[in-house]
Amino acid sequence: MKIIKSEDNYKFEKRNVIALGNFDGLHIAHRKLIETAVSIASKNNLSSLVYIFDIHPLAVLANTKQRLITDIEQKLELIGNMGVDFVYLQNFNHQFSGMQPERFIADILKERLACEYAISGYDYKFGYMAKGDTKTLKNIGGKYDIKVKILKRIDYLGQPVSASRIRELLAIGDIQYVNNLLGREYQIRGTVEKGKSIGSKIGYPTANIPINDDMQIPAFGVYRTVTLIDGNRYASITNIGNNPTVNDKNADRITCETHLVDKSGLELYGKKIYIDFIKMIRKEQKYPDIEALKKAIAQDILLVKSYYK
Repeated sequence: MKIIKSEDNYKFEKRNVIALGNFDGLHIAHRKLIETAVSIASKNNLSSLVYIFDIHPLAVLANTKQRLITDIEQKLELIGNMGVDFVYLQNFNHQFSGMQPERFIADILKERLACEYAISGYDYKFGYMAKGDTKTLKNIGGKYDIKVKILKRIDYLGQPVSASRIRELLAIGDIQYVNNLLGREYQIRGTVEKGKSIGSKIGYPTANIPINDDMQIPAFGVYRTVTLIDGNRYASITNIGNNPTVNDKNADRITCETHLVDKSGLELYGKKIYIDFIKMIRKEQKYPDIEALKKAIAQDILLVKSYYK
């Protein structure tokens, strides 16, 4: 897969089938859209292209952070595993946000991206003030000889699959529901940094990774997880929160701490690790003392081990 930035002066050798959307989370509806683009491209001797923004539009339009389910690194990795030929990374800024829908279709899709087919979801919006919708895409796209395919809404348990729904579920810690919508395990990744070594002092060493302020994290709590390190998968428990039992002075600092339940002695500082979330075990709570915390962690580990018997 080749990644092209909007500032690149790239000329396409073939015409493209373009998947349009924000694709935060790369959930099952997004995957259906991209799979459709790849399939149409393969059948018609065309190239497949996924069109995405380098930042979330709300960061520019509303000057606010939209909590992301997948950062750009993971989004590109997931798309790359789907057989896509190109990703076009559009720089989203105030100038671009003022582009009228027809100009987007004519100048970007047709002229710059050699679009033969445009594929979008049922609720796709584009152009200045989101004035363009699927009807606009069909009507104006036809004017420029672009074939348009709009995918129907995909529901799960009677509700539409969407990134906003996934954010809501993460906020309450319903990881199992989240994973069903994603079609994979929700993942947090990062480079292990040195913490206060409190886990080691109480007999449960942890790998600590920083939390990106831009990311939508799960509700504070302890989770059954699987941690990927150097290509190996380890059963683990992971705490998301601010460690209220031992961290009164830094109550605003959110941490992600993972303990490998059946593996010790690994040197992890500076390593990139990938944590797949399976299920919430319990909500984070403040214990009266360290001994009570140790007992709770021991129970968490026994519970995780029971899943693998």
